[in-house]
Amino acid sequence: MPKSMRSFRKPRRRNRRGATLVEFAIVGPIVLLFLIGFAILSMAVYRYQQIAHLAREGARYASSHGAQYRADHHLAAGSATSWTQEIRDQAVLPKSTVLNPSKLAVAANWSAGNNRANPGNPATGFTTTVNNQVTVTVSYQWIPEGYLAGPYTLTSTAAVPMTY
Repeated sequence: MPKSMRSFRKPRRRNRRGATLVEFAIVGPIVLLFLIGFAILSMAVYRYQQIAHLAREGARYASSHGAQYRADHHLAAGSATSWTQEIRDQAVLPKSTVLNPSKLAVAANWSAGNNRANPGNPATGFTTTVNNQVTVTVSYQWIPEGYLAGPYTLTSTAAVPMTY
């Protein structure tokens, strides 16, 4: 028989079942660990977005409920501490439905006091508007859902000009 007419046998395939199982035993837990890590990281981003939203809500509330608002509505003037507590109770806590309130901290600062207008000279009734800005900082003590590490403090700050 000529050399070109010979039938070629297919090479025998080795059985790879055991090798596949060993490879999966090595790669499987690593892939699972990455998936769990991505899930926890996405929860961290979600929690940070919640904290940033609460800071913006608190700053918006603080910008429109300052000393001038209290004077116009015949409310007690209060102090910076009472205003900060009011911001926490009226603007931040109602929006933080899934967060633990005991781990939530709110701080507020005003650049020129808690008033939008400078009373000026009372004899002439002349008032001057000042550029006042309120800054609200919200912090939250977050423990990751996987309980692998932590706690972490997530902090966000929002600054808004006084509007009232």
